[in-house]
Amino acid sequence: MSYVNEKRAIDLMVSWGNSVIYVGELNPPRSFFVGETAGASGCDCFLPSEVLGVERWPLVLLEEGQVSCVVHPNAIGEFQHADEEPSNVDDLPDATPWVEWPGARRIVLGDGSRVHLELGGIVFDVRYSHAEQRIGRTIGAVADKATAAYFGLSFGFHASILGALAFFTPALGLTAEEDLDQRRLYLMQQYLDASAEREKKQEEAPADPGPKEDEGGTGTRAAGEEGAMGTPTTSKKHGRYGIQGNAPPAEQQLSRAAALDAAQSFGIISILAGDPNTPTAPWGRDVALGSDAISARGNLWGASIDEAFGAGGLGLTGNGESGGGRGEGIGLGEIGGLGHGSGTGTGMGFGPGDGGFARGIGRTGGTHAARAPRMRPGVVSTSGRLPPEVIQRTVRQNFGRFRLCYQQGLTRNPNLQGRVSARFVIDRSGAVSSASNGGSDLPDSAVTSCVISAFYGLSFPQPENGIVTVVYPIQFAPG
Repeated sequence: MSYVNEKRAIDLMVSWGNSVIYVGELNPPRSFFVGETAGASGCDCFLPSEVLGVERWPLVLLEEGQVSCVVHPNAIGEFQHADEEPSNVDDLPDATPWVEWPGARRIVLGDGSRVHLELGGIVFDVRYSHAEQRIGRTIGAVADKATAAYFGLSFGFHASILGALAFFTPALGLTAEEDLDQRRLYLMQQYLDASAEREKKQEEAPADPGPKEDEGGTGTRAAGEEGAMGTPTTSKKHGRYGIQGNAPPAEQQLSRAAALDAAQSFGIISILAGDPNTPTAPWGRDVALGSDAISARGNLWGASIDEAFGAGGLGLTGNGESGGGRGEGIGLGEIGGLGHGSGTGTGMGFGPGDGGFARGIGRTGGTHAARAPRMRPGVVSTSGRLPPEVIQRTVRQNFGRFRLCYQQGLTRNPNLQGRVSARFVIDRSGAVSSASNGGSDLPDSAVTSCVISAFYGLSFPQPENGIVTVVYPIQFAPG
């Protein structure tokens, strides 16, 4: 083997999590830039400006024959020279400020130097070493065919690995299709405000207990005093009411309470005012018309006509005559007679002939209540100095953002359910610098992209030291 003396090279590797973004060798050494700038003065490795803070950043600089590494002001890491112990980049006494960016520092690289930096979830590894540590012969110069075949297979294997990594590496931040302009952000905010207002009203509204067992579902409550029907002064319980007379079923009618009371208080006219033992109604006639043998103030039901109290009536409280329908006292609903059989009125009333009580009384209203979609957070994994409880609290306070994305998916598929796992990075200021898909199984890519994009609007407390990488899964299910 042959070596080339006095020749050096720079090994570089840029990775994000478990994904390798760039790996290469600078031989001979040269400057190396990262960022978004294109053209002749472009970048060797693409990185979003949201992470770097600038369009173009020099990771390695070669000036006047001297190789140095430029440390970003927000980066953390360590520096190791040859076989010495590694040191924190913030504690290096010989690091010089870089005048082109406040807070940046330059570290001169010597033989065997190694720099490890972390910035916004991106990891940089720089190594400066002698080229004597490399084989100076090419594969074509190898005389042994078995050795040549081994090198060929090894090259093909590593090339396939690098190709797979380049193909499956997730996008950093928003792509062009996911970019949210100001109009879309404003529209999303309006949706979120409307959804939050609707949910607040649902939470403040008292729960509807539904119709009671002894109340109907479509009738109208009696307008007067509720209570047990009959004569309060009797101890009998099983007699039913009756109205004396020979009126045909179609002409049966109750008397008006007000007219009856006035007539009963005016001397001998009270004899002509009608039987005081009959039930009354404010919309009745002056004199009651009935077809029973006697008049009695009893219950709605009973084996025979007689005075009674306490076992009948349509109300729950009070001592009045009770009743239902559209007025006070016994209600007739929409029928024209007064009887004890089945009827067809809308209130609790009485039908003609063999008629009886109709559909019942009670408060109107259905029992259906809309249920919001269910969202349940999974196990949160973090890397950095920010408690998981703080991260969970902040994300849960913004669940309305993610619910809006999911509700849009439910309009296309009412049975849509699954997990959206977001991987995002919290920078030193507490803002989300990047967000991507961290392994979701929800079968709707539009909902997944919407949920992940919504993480960019979150604001967390500032981490104690450096950045924080979070993987936050959310399970979605219909209500």
